Amino acid sequence: MLQFDADLCWLLFQACHNDHPDCLWDVSEHFIYYTYWQHPDRYHSYLERMAQHHKAEVRKNYGTLLTLHYLSSKIDADVFWEIVDTMNDDALSGTCRVFSHNVGNQDCGELCRSGLERLLERL
Repeated sequence: MLQFDADLCWLLFQACHNDHPDCLWDVSEHFIYYTYWQHPDRYHSYLERMAQHHKAEVRKNYGTLLTLHYLSSKIDADVFWEIVDTMNDDALSGTCRVFSHNVGNQDCGELCRSGLERLLERL
C-alpha cells in the first residue's frame, strides 16, 4: 500500500499513533524509514514522544528517526552528537542501521561513513 499511496498511509499512521501510540511503535520503523525522505517535517513531533519512551523497539525507532533528521539537515550536527552520546544501546542500534544502510548513498554517504567511524571509536 505504501508504494501506491504514501499520503493515505501517512494519514493512517497519524490516526493510529494518535489513538493507540504505545502499541504500534514496534511496527513503525519500516514505515518511518521509507516515507521519511518525502516528508521529513512530518516526523518532528514524534521524536519528542519517542525520546522518553521505555520500550526497546521505540528507542530503536527513535535512533532511526533522529539519524534521518541528521542526514537531512533537520538537526544540527553538534546537537545530534550530544544526543547520541546519551543514547542507550537500543537507540544506537537504530542510528547504526541508518548509517550502514546509507553508506553508499551519493547524497549522505560521507556523513554515514564518518558517523559509523565516530560510533566505533566509542567502543
